[in-house]
Amino acid sequence: MKFDSILPISTAATTAPLSDVMPNETTAWSKLGYRPAFDGLRGIAVLAVVIYHFSKIGDWRLLPGGYVGVDVFFALSGFLITCLLLEEWSANGKIDFKNFYLRRACRLLPALVVCLAFSFVLYCLADHSRWKLGLKQTAVVLLYVSNWVRAFGGRSFMGWFGHTWSLSVEEQFYLTWPIIFVALLWAFRTKRQAVLWVGLLAVGVMLYRGGLAHAGWTHQRLGNGSDTRADALLVGCFGAFVFHTRALSPQLLKWAEKIAIVTGILLLAYCVRSLSTTDPRLYLYGMAFISIASGLLVFSLAQSSPQSGIIRLLQLKLLVWLGRLSYAIYLWHMVFFSFARELFPSVSLWVRAPVCMALTLVVASASYYWVEKPFLRLKKRYTPQNIEQTAKA
Repeated sequence: MKFDSILPISTAATTAPLSDVMPNETTAWSKLGYRPAFDGLRGIAVLAVVIYHFSKIGDWRLLPGGYVGVDVFFALSGFLITCLLLEEWSANGKIDFKNFYLRRACRLLPALVVCLAFSFVLYCLADHSRWKLGLKQTAVVLLYVSNWVRAFGGRSFMGWFGHTWSLSVEEQFYLTWPIIFVALLWAFRTKRQAVLWVGLLAVGVMLYRGGLAHAGWTHQRLGNGSDTRADALLVGCFGAFVFHTRALSPQLLKWAEKIAIVTGILLLAYCVRSLSTTDPRLYLYGMAFISIASGLLVFSLAQSSPQSGIIRLLQLKLLVWLGRLSYAIYLWHMVFFSFARELFPSVSLWVRAPVCMALTLVVASASYYWVEKPFLRLKKRYTPQNIEQTAKA
């Protein structure tokens, strides 16, 4: 096996055809396509995160396990990105790294830059003496390293921008996973062999994090490090390999809807009664459960019939709309909440939170329709024609 062309001469990575990775092998069954239910799932996930952030009074939260929404996002991202990579590999026998990274930039950077610029102005208006700190925080976010700043004790340093840690984890995944993906398919003769190693990577992260938790590492380090939060992403990647290679029997797939319902209920139950993010048990075994449940939920939804009850629920117009706005909602919600908390500390949370949520929805809508959508159209230029209709990621 060999690379036909290799960086930096070309940004396309390819190998000789593999026994089950032949170009143009992707069938209608194994192609993902656009799934509105995934947008609905995003909508629920971002609502859980927003409620988790907005409802804190002392040690009490309305939805103490709302942070699970981030892991659902991770599992969904791992699944969708890997499906895109598998479809491109199967259709073309290669991955065009340059176009992949350009697509990610078109999807993520415009909304982030606009949000950071506006946030910096508000940050300085709230306290004009900290403009230098604001510039440093903005640089950390743009470099996608805010998770590592938080991991090594810089949580207070990030201030209004602390929630961007998860964006950093995802971006680091986007930067490294395509390379690992190609290396796996290059090293093994079939995708069915590669899928085993993806699963082992996910389990390895869970065991690694549990070992560090047992050794007494801080919750900041365990909860923010890319190495200790990669399992949900990798479980999603594993699900994509299983989906694409049709590794499960049709008899097992008949249980997809039931599995989706059960895992969904378990995650919702965990949101109501959960482990604290400072509890070592969360990192010993809690996050492993969340990652596996999130990955199972995403995979089961991909296999469920469009006529199933859970799919119809997730395809409700309001949930799909919230899902499409989810990236902008996540970017903006803490900006308004932090600003209001600083300027109006005496105002009741029950007044402040709904007002901030309304502002978030208005600005997130503007961001989606006026900033993100034009760049999503540009993103299509860098999408191979034979996978253009695959799931939005």
